[in-house]
Amino acid sequence: MSTNESPRVQSLWKQWLENNDQSAANELIDHYMYLVSFHVERISSNLPGNVSKDDLKSFGMMGLFDALTKFQHDRELKFDTYASFRIRGAIIDGLRKEDWLPRSIREKTKKVEVTSQELEQLYQREPTSDEIAEKLQITAKK
Repeated sequence: MSTNESPRVQSLWKQWLENNDQSAANELIDHYMYLVSFHVERISSNLPGNVSKDDLKSFGMMGLFDALTKFQHDRELKFDTYASFRIRGAIIDGLRKEDWLPRSIREKTKKVEVTSQELEQLYQREPTSDEIAEKLQITAKK
């Protein structure tokens, strides 16, 4: 807890820490939800469109709750900073668990996508699989 927090937030922290008050915990989660939204937006901007922001938000919420339960108030750290690390880590961990493709295949897929976009710009049309394969020096399977 930071002394920069409003008296209301400070009171919620006190209720949570001293009494393990779940309603105070819920209000604190609501209060710090902006951190989850921030990290979901930042991370999702680098992901394909088929990755659900709702999934990222769920992972982030787990990170926020984890931060709330594990935060050590006596260490003079700002909760926002600590929670941001936990939220971002939970989102990335969640994405890794959901990803069923091995990293090597994911990298090859990315190379094909980038090459396809480059050739589309060059030819002003969608490139064929043979053109992509030739550029990458791989075999196009039919």
